[in-house]
Amino acid sequence: MNSLNQAINNLKNENYGNHNLPIATEQLSATLLGVNISQGLLPILTSTLSNRLTDLKNILNTLPLGLIGAILTSVLSSVDGLITSLGNPNSVISTNLVSASILGSTNVSIPTFVTSPAGLAQDYTAAIRGGIVQTDDLTIQLLSNFGGNTNIYFSAGSLAMKSELLPGNLNFGTHPIQTKADETWNAYVGGNSANPLQTGTIRIDDTRTTAKAWQLKVAQSNNWTSGQKNLSNARLDIALGALSTNFQNYSSIANQMIHMIPNEQLVLVNLSNTTAPGYVEMPLNQFQLFVPKNTPKQIGNYKTTLQWTISNTP
Repeated sequence: MNSLNQAINNLKNENYGNHNLPIATEQLSATLLGVNISQGLLPILTSTLSNRLTDLKNILNTLPLGLIGAILTSVLSSVDGLITSLGNPNSVISTNLVSASILGSTNVSIPTFVTSPAGLAQDYTAAIRGGIVQTDDLTIQLLSNFGGNTNIYFSAGSLAMKSELLPGNLNFGTHPIQTKADETWNAYVGGNSANPLQTGTIRIDDTRTTAKAWQLKVAQSNNWTSGQKNLSNARLDIALGALSTNFQNYSSIANQMIHMIPNEQLVLVNLSNTTAPGYVEMPLNQFQLFVPKNTPKQIGNYKTTLQWTISNTP
């Protein structure tokens, strides 16, 4: 009886292990994928159960018939019938076995490659719904009971300038007042000529995939002033380096010295007719303040402000 109990326990508590089933995915509709899991599961289930049933049958054949002969004969007949049915992949028992397995305790993983949609004008979150719908022979609706949603976030990209790469303060140092000669003062780190020249970098990243056209402009917002005093005729000059970019349709005024005029915008980069993402980078190699000799001068700490602007163009 111990061997019989063991055979029954083996049948009841079968562990089918983990299996990798390379089954092709079918595109059933725009939003529905289908996989014929039965093709892969059926041989695993039927062969294993057939072996367990055969073990049980062999043990039953060794038992004396005695008073339970009729019962044993009936059980043996049922076991033989099950073994025969499992050998037929189209039998009702085989089909139901796969259906019960899928709906009972089968985890299905379908590797999926997701491509970001092109031309997004704004960020988009796609809800990917997943679950198993068994369609072989059961009329059951599981669409309202899917296992859950997985949200995938698609960024529309952005247009941004790295303002932290621009110098926050230009210090041209302290100088005695004189009116006999023109003067050109360089901006040094900390305002000390013993330090390196103050430099900076223009860096713009445009990761959008929509049609785009924009301009980068710089303007000096006002004259050099110290309270009510005005350093008229003083001019800020900026030495631009070589432009680096992966855009195709653009123009720029790189590799030259530009002269700032108060309240006038100067276009540094002009981008047009492109949808590809990309970047623009241009070094600011030097900042100079030119003060003509005939400029009226008074003691003071003179300041002005530079405004960097990215503006969309038609």
